[in-house]
Amino acid sequence: MSVPMLVIVGPTAAGKTAIAMAVCERVDGEIISADSVQVYRGLDIGSAKPSMEERARVPHHCLDLIEPSQRLDAAAWAAAADDAIADIRGRGKVPIVCGGSGLYVRALLHGLVPIPDIEPEIRQAVRAQLSERGPEAMHRELEGVDPGAAERIAPRDGQRITRALEVWQSTGRALTDWQEEHRFASKRHAAHVVGLWPERELLYHRINRRVVAMLDAGWFSEVRELLQSGIAPAAPGLQTMGYRDVVACVRGERDPGVMKKQVAQSHRRYARRQLVWFRGVSAREDRLVHHDPDEVGLIDALVAYLA
Repeated sequence: MSVPMLVIVGPTAAGKTAIAMAVCERVDGEIISADSVQVYRGLDIGSAKPSMEERARVPHHCLDLIEPSQRLDAAAWAAAADDAIADIRGRGKVPIVCGGSGLYVRALLHGLVPIPDIEPEIRQAVRAQLSERGPEAMHRELEGVDPGAAERIAPRDGQRITRALEVWQSTGRALTDWQEEHRFASKRHAAHVVGLWPERELLYHRINRRVVAMLDAGWFSEVRELLQSGIAPAAPGLQTMGYRDVVACVRGERDPGVMKKQVAQSHRRYARRQLVWFRGVSAREDRLVHHDPDEVGLIDALVAYLA
């Protein structure tokens, strides 16, 4: 019988990594990060990437996979996660997937929707519109043709907005319809999926506190060094949540006080979208079990899932 796998999901700042590490130390496990920002090298502070001390305590996989100038889709991440799972199990250890990227987890557990190839002309035209009109305007367009996708995608997430619009224009069907038809029914990995989310006001407090901690830890300096190394401000890594705001501030395009509030607000909005995804999609497809991250006996309960 294969070594069991635990998947811990939930919103940003819910405390997933600390809890996953505690479980790993009990069951001789290793963590596979399912975070779409932690895959970038050099994006450490703003992604809340585990420190070197934490990685020394518990091995982490799927961190630092690409440069900030590159892109990594869910299929490529899932392939890297497959390799990590095989390696961990091959050494008799327990794989524990931990992160807040619902699409990454979905791709790993169920595979991806078999959407036909997008015509190059459509892809080029949609991306030209993104540059000309901006992501917020494109997001409003997406609300009209695929409200389900618009609900899941942030108004400033240009990459995912263009993907959904490309699918609509190329196939005449909404990305959400393709996903519902596929239903991600095939099971690639058997796993216990656990969702962690605290009470909303406590979560928002943690998010606000985390943003302050990131700035105090040198987030500005991190971004400044990336720009000075030749990474373009519009590079995919620097257009992720929070980083694009810090980039604007470092370049003198935004007031630091305003930027701080905007970053905290974008993290709170992201947390709401994560909760919608995991309480809906993951609960339906993966029989997700909810736990409060502060509940007494939580680590024991998670270890029991692997028994």
